[in-house]
Amino acid sequence: MTEDGRPLDGRPLDGRRSTGGRRVSSGSQWQCHLATPGERLAYLRHSGHLSDLTITFPGHHDIIQVHRWVLAISSPVFEAMLYGPLAEGDLLHLPEDPPEAFNWLLDHIYLNHSQLPGVQLALQVYQLAAKYQMDPLCKLCSQYLVQEVTASTFPGVYETALMLEDDQLLAKCAQMVCVSSDAVLCCDSIPGMGRAAFSQLLHHPNLSPASEISLFHALTAWGRAQVLKQGKAGGLRSQHLLAASPTPGEHPATCLSHKVKQFLPQVKVGEGESPGNHCHGSEVQNTGYLESSNPPRTPQRGIDDSIVRVLRRVVDEFLPCVRFLTMTTDEYVQHVLPSAILTSEESVAILMNIRDIPNVPLPSFVTSLSKYKRKNKLNSASLLICQHHHTRNDQEILRDFKVPKTIHLTQVTAPGVTSLTETSVKIFSGSKTVTVGRWQGIGCKFDPAVELEVGVSYSVVVEGAYGPCVGCECRVLSDADDMHCSGKTLTLTPVFLEYW
Repeated sequence: MTEDGRPLDGRPLDGRRSTGGRRVSSGSQWQCHLATPGERLAYLRHSGHLSDLTITFPGHHDIIQVHRWVLAISSPVFEAMLYGPLAEGDLLHLPEDPPEAFNWLLDHIYLNHSQLPGVQLALQVYQLAAKYQMDPLCKLCSQYLVQEVTASTFPGVYETALMLEDDQLLAKCAQMVCVSSDAVLCCDSIPGMGRAAFSQLLHHPNLSPASEISLFHALTAWGRAQVLKQGKAGGLRSQHLLAASPTPGEHPATCLSHKVKQFLPQVKVGEGESPGNHCHGSEVQNTGYLESSNPPRTPQRGIDDSIVRVLRRVVDEFLPCVRFLTMTTDEYVQHVLPSAILTSEESVAILMNIRDIPNVPLPSFVTSLSKYKRKNKLNSASLLICQHHHTRNDQEILRDFKVPKTIHLTQVTAPGVTSLTETSVKIFSGSKTVTVGRWQGIGCKFDPAVELEVGVSYSVVVEGAYGPCVGCECRVLSDADDMHCSGKTLTLTPVFLEYW
């Protein structure tokens, strides 16, 4: 007999056989072979013996034999479904429940399994646990997912956290948005997000991509996915949406070149332009991408106008979230224009405003915030020190370090402590190891961020690195007025912290 109640030879203990979906016993005293109630429940789970309910999942081939009373003692919803006034017979159809997740749920009920195998299954189990009001399992799933939030898992986790109003998980997602906005927006799972969750992400106060191009690409990718869903019923050709493109026979750069030449002959769109490098008047020649016979990106031709119109309607409400006026002309021509989402007139108006041409009306979706770059929510602090000689050893770059408020540390950089090979950096609180990270060159990024609490003394040690060997008092300079830390450091150069 195995620990989970399975017979060692794989055969049932009671020699049972199936009769019309019901399990019958041939008389073997199977209970005598199982020492504990847990082993007996495990046997019932794997064998289906004494089962009195069959569960099916319409659209799938899975059929499961279970015991009403086991489900009822685990969930008030199951109790109402199986013993309440609306209870129905020996057959229960669950068309909305994923079979794999429901099987894991049964293993948790019968066998007390608690090891979740992955994020996607954990999300499904979490939703089932909430549906059936299994609060302890909800807590288990939430705690697991908090530890598994990354840029690649963010879309599904964030959507579930919003749906189930999980404050702890939402806080972790907010941290991920703050630290890795670009990675989140570039995630392959973004197109699969629901409209409500995607809207919440675009309006998130912590969202601060390095460039609005990341946000625009996320928006267009999400929009195409929604159009594809709609097109399955309407017969739209999905290959038209694999890449953005202009209207038939019209290259976007060619179209814009014509418009600009007509209305704005002094605009130059060229390589190497940076924000603020604006030129006006007759000094600017008509050179660059708008004059080039080989534009930077050549999208597909022949896209159906109706598909473009559908795509525009889908993303229209989110266009105000894109701060177009913070883009350079190069970024706009290379990334926004080929999408065909904006009309030629809208594109010309935005481009002219990017170039600071006065008195040009903007499209209605370009808001007053569009000209302001997003402020990164990460704060920084530099720890100033004195000079001492170097040695190769474990470098305690921070000692007795205390913060005036709880922070979430995302990165530590110490130019005075170097390592040619990757080594470990550890944060200690007394004798307890808080976290272990990878020190590469002169710094380390922590993912997930490390919480440093008020009143707790911390040490940061880099193993086997090259640096100074004598400690001295340090003082902290920070962008925030209330960030006055205390502690000692052993580096010759400032220690830089990023946190939120």
